[in-house]
Amino acid sequence: MQINPVVSATNAAAVAAAQSANTPTVLIPVPGGNAQAFAIGALLNATVTQIQGKEAVLNLNGQAVLVRGATNLAVGAELNLKVTGEPGQPLLEVLSQKPSTDRAPLDVKVPTASSGNKLPQLALVDVVSKQPDGKLQVQIDGEPALATSQQPLQAGQRYTLQVIRTPNGLVLQPPPADSPETTTAIASAILRGLPSKPPELGQSVKPLLQELATLSETAPKPMADAASSVKQVLRTMIPDTLRAPNATEVEAAIRDGGQQYEAKIAEAVERKSSLRTAETNLVAKDATAPPARELGHDLKGTLLNLVETARTLRDASFDVPAARAALNGIEATQAVNALNQQSNGAFFMQIPIPDGDDWKTVHLAIEPEPTENDGETSSGFRVFMNVDLTELGETWIDVGMNSGGLMTVLYLNDANRERIIGASESLQTELQAEGFASAWVDVRSAADLPERMRLRAEHMKSGSPERSGLIDYEA
Repeated sequence: MQINPVVSATNAAAVAAAQSANTPTVLIPVPGGNAQAFAIGALLNATVTQIQGKEAVLNLNGQAVLVRGATNLAVGAELNLKVTGEPGQPLLEVLSQKPSTDRAPLDVKVPTASSGNKLPQLALVDVVSKQPDGKLQVQIDGEPALATSQQPLQAGQRYTLQVIRTPNGLVLQPPPADSPETTTAIASAILRGLPSKPPELGQSVKPLLQELATLSETAPKPMADAASSVKQVLRTMIPDTLRAPNATEVEAAIRDGGQQYEAKIAEAVERKSSLRTAETNLVAKDATAPPARELGHDLKGTLLNLVETARTLRDASFDVPAARAALNGIEATQAVNALNQQSNGAFFMQIPIPDGDDWKTVHLAIEPEPTENDGETSSGFRVFMNVDLTELGETWIDVGMNSGGLMTVLYLNDANRERIIGASESLQTELQAEGFASAWVDVRSAADLPERMRLRAEHMKSGSPERSGLIDYEA
């Protein structure tokens, strides 16, 4: 059997001619549409992942390949292919196929609702390209597939969508209307669909800064400008010298670190709507809504722009793996926070800090903690931190803040505990000088760390929601 590769939309006429002659046709995505990337005589391996009527989908080097008119193919079969033909017009010859006997057939796993659960069937969908016949080459939870969508989807973008299996193939639809169940399903799909556990933000900083510096010096202007925007946001969040971040930098990390990017968009939309309503109702022309937070000064927003600029540039020498890794980390933490919030859990954050020649991650969990005093309830917060430092080892810090007061308990291993006890009084004095009406500091052994705090630290480091028993987000 020989198969004609068609590598770009400009070859749609060749596809139609091949179909009319009942010649099996393959659509093979090649970066830049260069058919010569398949060297004549090369041997390839592929696996049949889907059968859709008279069409089959092959997994060829991680990409979905649609075969039309080919017969005698079965899901899970392993194919040996040879590139024949002429340069620019290669053919794929099927040398042999072997049924899969030692493992389950590869297939796109469409998420299904758990028994007794009304969750929508959602998945993380990365759109790779649009085929000449209108079908989309996608990655569904990391698995290559072909699907259709009635709504326009842009190549290079990531979506959380309903994936519906029909006799004619996979169909993509938007998620149902907003509801707690939909929020939970979307967050679960994001966590399930990421290729692996993203690096912590501290691990991402050094390679990201190196990547940004290279792009600023060598990349075309649009990409250099996009890299510069990311760098500007980072510099407001991380120290420029070997020290712990100050209050201004921590505030910037919470505000502009990407966790609230969508909230900023919603705020901006609401602000524009308020202004339009004011003008429509002939309210005073100087009517203003609360100022919107700067959308352009956000780590997730600028990373999204950089990744999209790299995609449109279509030059492999200006790839941005560090930016994509940092972006995946932000979105994974957002998904965990969405699941935590559904069960009134804590809000997780990651803040990078310098540690010698490297960077480490301070994991934070923030939750409200109202207190009563003389019959009056005042708002407060509890902050739990976990970080592994070169000099102090793993450190846990429990902080309570309320009514201008600060109560801090540090948990360290016994060898380092004695060092910190001697400095606790000066630390307490410094905190009072920072404006806290009262400050209390205690240093305890790591062996005294409450189990609930130890478990919370493990959830923060592993990137998993605290109350995952409500939903098996890895199912």
